[in-house]
Amino acid sequence: RDWLAAAADWLDRYFQVSARGSTIATETRAGCIAWMTMSYILVVNPVILCRSGDASDPLSTESVMTATALSAAFGSFVAGILGDAPLGLMPGMGLNAYFTFGICKAFGVTWQEAFSCCFVSGALLSILSVLGVCQFIVSTVLSDHLKKAITAAIGVFQALIGFQVMGLVVSSPDTLVTLGNMSWTNERLYLALTGFCLISALLVVGEVHGSLLIGIWAMAIWSWIIGFSPPPAGV
Repeated sequence: RDWLAAAADWLDRYFQVSARGSTIATETRAGCIAWMTMSYILVVNPVILCRSGDASDPLSTESVMTATALSAAFGSFVAGILGDAPLGLMPGMGLNAYFTFGICKAFGVTWQEAFSCCFVSGALLSILSVLGVCQFIVSTVLSDHLKKAITAAIGVFQALIGFQVMGLVVSSPDTLVTLGNMSWTNERLYLALTGFCLISALLVVGEVHGSLLIGIWAMAIWSWIIGFSPPPAGV
């Protein structure tokens, strides 16, 4: 008990938890909920990135999943300990789709070559960030409207990926995208829409803490009950 109290006191002083109007218990619950709501990337990221390979040169799903977990853990640790920022960092959904379809598939680049480019660009970006060049460019070159437009564009791109996964839109040779199967036989679509409405209601109307986690669990359990997807066989 003494060492727990001492640890809690150190965490409170180091991260200025009380000074910021919060508590250790609140931050712990928020961290668990944040991890649960962002852990989907452990599955989705390998699924998208592994499409950059082919049968003759596959990309290991296990390796990508491990790299995703380690990079998210390292980034979150650095942001929390060195940056004193309560942020959970993970690989972005927009960039992994761009990596697979915008680079590897569009230009015929192997995933090894594409990853090499990512490593070089990441190293250069780190150096420029340490030297303050990135901050200078962002503050002087990019206008506030452009920053907001980039954020909105990434959000629309991620939404389009979600719409494709849930079957709301499908590819079209004439208009690029068109409405998918809107009939009641498209169970995936209406399950996703129900989850979206549930989470939105909990967030906007009820202001329920942990609404994202509640919505995710509710949709997962319901999909197991109706037999839409099999429940996990183990942990």
